[in-house]
Amino acid sequence: MLSYLRGDVASQALSNVEVVEGTWPEAGDRVPQVDVVISAHVLYPIDDVVPFLRALDVHARRYCFLNLMVRQPWFDQLGLWEAVHSEPRLPQPTYIDAVNILHQLGCYANVEVAWVEPPRAFDRLDDAIERFAESVAVGSEGDQRQRLRDALAARLQPLDDGRLGVVREPYPVATVWWEAGALAESARDITP
Repeated sequence: MLSYLRGDVASQALSNVEVVEGTWPEAGDRVPQVDVVISAHVLYPIDDVVPFLRALDVHARRYCFLNLMVRQPWFDQLGLWEAVHSEPRLPQPTYIDAVNILHQLGCYANVEVAWVEPPRAFDRLDDAIERFAESVAVGSEGDQRQRLRDALAARLQPLDDGRLGVVREPYPVATVWWEAGALAESARDITP
């Protein structure tokens, strides 16, 4: 995500973006309070989301936004995880899990759903590998990388323009948002 952000900042010649690298919420002490906090597709691997969400809330003056999948990622339907790791992928949390946790914390979040187009074409097989490597937990070398290459070579289809593509329908992504301050430490904790 950081490389995408840096690419967007450079392509738009933005000068008002400061990057603070680190894990959240640990990096919070280096991040000032801002009007709006956005967390885009970050909650999936977080073991303990309550401190994560509370730190977002504390750093926002006005609103907090989470972008999350409505259902399992569309690329799971390509079977890439199974092809690389030889086992089914465990389901990831979706927006409804975040809404339920926020609700247990006393925050009644808003939800809006939009339909987005998945990436459909790649100039080269290597571009597709780079796009999916992180999503299926593959490093830059080794047997897993080769299995990902083989799986994508078998699943991508040549398009009329010479690129390689994946024919997918649009998929839903949810934006969960709330007014800052809703997750104060006094909010009730989640019960096991």
